[in-house]
Amino acid sequence: MSADSCSFVPLAILVERTTGGGTPPRGVPSFWGGDIPWASVKDFSDNEIDLHSTEESITLAGLAASAARLIAAGTPLVCTRMAVGRCAAAAKPVAINQDLKALEPSQGVDNRFLLHALKRLQPALQARAVGSTVKGIALRDLLSAQVIRLPLPEQRRVAEILDTLDEAIRKTEQVIAKLQQMKQGLLHDLLTRGIDENGKLRDPERHPEQFKDSPLGWIPREWNVEQLQRVTSLIIDGTHYTPTYTTVGIPFLRVTDVHNDSIDPATTKYISESEHRALIKRCHPTEGDVLLSKNGTVGIPRVVDWSWSFSIFVSLALIRPRAEELNSEYLATVLSSFLVAQQIKRRSKQATVTNLHLEEIRQFLIPLPEVEEQNRIVTILQRLVARESSGVAELDKLRTLKRGLMDDLLTGRVRVSVPEEAATWTATLATNPRP
Repeated sequence: MSADSCSFVPLAILVERTTGGGTPPRGVPSFWGGDIPWASVKDFSDNEIDLHSTEESITLAGLAASAARLIAAGTPLVCTRMAVGRCAAAAKPVAINQDLKALEPSQGVDNRFLLHALKRLQPALQARAVGSTVKGIALRDLLSAQVIRLPLPEQRRVAEILDTLDEAIRKTEQVIAKLQQMKQGLLHDLLTRGIDENGKLRDPERHPEQFKDSPLGWIPREWNVEQLQRVTSLIIDGTHYTPTYTTVGIPFLRVTDVHNDSIDPATTKYISESEHRALIKRCHPTEGDVLLSKNGTVGIPRVVDWSWSFSIFVSLALIRPRAEELNSEYLATVLSSFLVAQQIKRRSKQATVTNLHLEEIRQFLIPLPEVEEQNRIVTILQRLVARESSGVAELDKLRTLKRGLMDDLLTGRVRVSVPEEAATWTATLATNPRP
């Protein structure tokens, strides 16, 4: 192949050998729990092409007693049954089960390039999968899929670019996960210890005299525990019948709208203005209210921080805090916390709670510091949420960039002609993920 040639060929041209797998008999304990990682479909994901660990492992005896073979580290692995098209490469030798295939590259084919080419094929392989209950793809159909063939130096550069972006994505995911862990830990501390006037968390171990026992556990001595109905002026649900939807009009919010990351009136259901006027005689949500899902996935709060008019369905409760006693954002924080989740669990006789009654919501117990301290708590949490949101936005950009580059580089639309520029650019992405 000339230095600048590029063509599409069947995947079989890039693959020297395919190896299947197997499962040792489950009834023989000595075959399981050994030192050999044993990969199955459940170890693969859509967003990861490096297999760092497996849920199960087998022994040498288990390997010998099955159709499984030890696959060399770095060999591309692809799911051919169930999660068809998912692929990854293991960092160390691994055994695989019968739902996977190992693809050993032909001479002149880079392992990582083949892995990225497989990843780009995933939607096409899923489309080829057949089966009434469990989808699968035949080996001949897998190997007949068309992939690009590039000169080996270009393959390596393409793989390096995509690997560097993958590393940037992985680091950004780690930053987001760390922020989420911090948020959960901080939320617990803020709702049990609070923030004093100096902006510091109170310390129950060093200053136990600053705390008291309560129905919610130890809380700062200055705080109260109140039933939600005592510090709100209204707790009501939406209309109990399904209105007539229109193509334009007034937004009509349901549980699914509250669960979305953001509420866009352009994507909600609509009702007529006349029906809206009839509904708001009973339930008139306004800015500063808190909506709470009470049917389906319960206990998800949303502060009304917009000014446009809307009505709500019975699956949502409207809670109106008394502003002089209760900050709306603080209320939403408490409603989404472990404190209320525990109360919901105690009140329910079901393993999974699918309905909340208004009376149950009215009786929720909430920790109540002074409004000034509520404001301090909200400000601290909002800063952390803003950092998390920034990380999520950065992650979305990196994933979009990765998809675009895969499409460009693995179709030949863009050729890597100046590798130094590509390496410098992608290295910057990998070493500077913004949280």
